[in-house]
Amino acid sequence: MTCFIWRVGTSLLAIFVLCVSLSARALAEEQIPGASLSVSLQLQAPEPYPNELVLLKVRGEYSVNLARESLEPPDLRGFAWMMLGSDDWFDETIDGRSLLVFERIMAIYPQRSGTLTIGAFTQKLTILDDAGQRYQGTVTSAPVTIQVARKPQGADWWLPARVLSLTDSWDHPPDQLEFGQTLRRSVTLEAVGVAPEFLPPMPRIGSPGVLAFADPEERSTELTWNGPISRVTWTWTVKLLRPTAGRLPAIGVPWFNTTTRQAEEVFIAAQEIAVGEAEPSPFQTVLQHMAPAALTLGLALGGCLGLSLLIPGHRLRNGRGLLRPWPRRERGSLERAFRRAARRNDGAALRTGLHRLLRADDQHSGRMPSAAEQICLSRLKAALYGPSAAALDPLAHDWLRARRRERARGLAKLFFRQ
Repeated sequence: MTCFIWRVGTSLLAIFVLCVSLSARALAEEQIPGASLSVSLQLQAPEPYPNELVLLKVRGEYSVNLARESLEPPDLRGFAWMMLGSDDWFDETIDGRSLLVFERIMAIYPQRSGTLTIGAFTQKLTILDDAGQRYQGTVTSAPVTIQVARKPQGADWWLPARVLSLTDSWDHPPDQLEFGQTLRRSVTLEAVGVAPEFLPPMPRIGSPGVLAFADPEERSTELTWNGPISRVTWTWTVKLLRPTAGRLPAIGVPWFNTTTRQAEEVFIAAQEIAVGEAEPSPFQTVLQHMAPAALTLGLALGGCLGLSLLIPGHRLRNGRGLLRPWPRRERGSLERAFRRAARRNDGAALRTGLHRLLRADDQHSGRMPSAAEQICLSRLKAALYGPSAAALDPLAHDWLRARRRERARGLAKLFFRQ
């Protein structure tokens, strides 16, 4: 009997010790000394608007040795959210103690006005004690409540942002097109502190007389610790339907400046699409500058010729009455034969050609050669009739050039003499 009572007492004691041990282990899992978890919010206003950026930071501090951890976020109902990079682990000295610190930063966006609650974050830890034993534990953060203001009325597109910019670029000047030419236009909207899904859709830019074919838009996001920077690029292929000018409408994006707490708008002014004048060639430029002078000269020559026929006592320069015209074909034929003889260095043929040209000049124009012509002619005759052989082509070319130049300069003076 005594043995039985001793055995029962021993069993009860063992059961009691086991229960105390399990209770202590459960208590240790819920409340771990040397580990804490907290949540803080960075607001741009005491009551943010829907879709306005709120930075949420989860911070853990640990003086125990961690072997493993896992953070479980709450159900963020009523918020859109995104991670801003990976978790950060570092050592920090706080109140003279060296602690291991964990931080996670998230961007959250309230989706409705009113009171919203961010539930508790739970972090499961695997702790290594001084004896090298591992045991499990959890730490939790306290819930956080946020008050969201009501969105202002009348906004076509509600877009809270810290900074907003709108830029425009063309692959060709839009007011210098050739009819039928296409060009590409790109408009980029960049918003600081905005998730990409909150950016507005592509605007319509077509107008009467202008076709605009839209390409698929391109959206991208750059993550920073101060929030995301989102961009959207809209691209169109633009073409004029008729050679008259067309006009693309202005592009405007209303937004709410979360820094100044004021409603603003960025816009690109309306753009004219036009067919520009083609750049004239050098020859056309010369003709354009010569046209007024040529018209004046033609009228003057015509008037002078008419007067010479009507007014008695006036004669043309050669003193033999009206000049017989020198046909252009005949002059060209004589000059070509003269040049061929010069290239062959054929003195006999060159002398014959020179004689014919000089005789034709006397018959058709009666003008006296200029000083420059006389110098060139003297050099040519000296080579033709002199005792020493010389290269005839350069000398003949110089005389022809001087002859043509003087003939052009004296064109207006060939017909009339007081």
